[in-house]
Amino acid sequence: MRRLLDLTLSGPDVSPENLYSTVLFPAPHAHRPYCYINMASTVDGKTVVGKPDGTAVGVGSETDQILFRRLQVHCDAALIGATTLRASNVIYPPHVARIVVTTSGNVPINNRFFTDAPDRAYIACPANAAARVQALSTSGPRLLVAGDTAVDFVALMRQIRTDLDVRLLLCEGGGTINEQLMTRSLVDELFLTLAPKLKGGATLHTMMDGTGFAPGMFARCRLLSVYEHENELYLRYQISSSG
Repeated sequence: MRRLLDLTLSGPDVSPENLYSTVLFPAPHAHRPYCYINMASTVDGKTVVGKPDGTAVGVGSETDQILFRRLQVHCDAALIGATTLRASNVIYPPHVARIVVTTSGNVPINNRFFTDAPDRAYIACPANAAARVQALSTSGPRLLVAGDTAVDFVALMRQIRTDLDVRLLLCEGGGTINEQLMTRSLVDELFLTLAPKLKGGATLHTMMDGTGFAPGMFARCRLLSVYEHENELYLRYQISSSG
């Protein structure tokens, strides 16, 4: 593995066994966690190579999967969307609190996301879906209500920081959740694996779906590090406000 650029480190190249073993993050914000997204995409930006609502399996290499798990270890909690959860079992290290965001209340309550750590599992939803979520299980995940008919992500992030005492939050998508966080300036860093593949397809998900920023607006990315292994790139960006 070659280090092409890393503004946070000096010294020789690292091996895939060592990359991201230690990651230094700034302190959390006063009213929200320090948030980093981790995603993998093809060169043309697709985050799935199978069915449109399938998993990310097959996008990145085995090395990407190793780094994917390694970046999970550093967080206090992980946030994903219900579409991502419905695609497969989602597994995190035991110490990681896990939060799924849903508008409809359609979440697979028997997924390992919940059953592996029922005391550390949460469902975030708007107020109009709270009754449906509570009906899923009387002794299951705890509820985080933010917003009336749609999830208020600013309020949710405040709850995650103040009520759950989460300092470092990992978001693993999908693209709709990423877009909601990005367009509200709630993301601090992005770890992106760029797989040496081309997929195409107008209906396949990308790293950011949804409406996106208003015309002429975008989030600025400052490149912190680039590593390369067998033509796959591992990028780390600092995200600044839209401009």
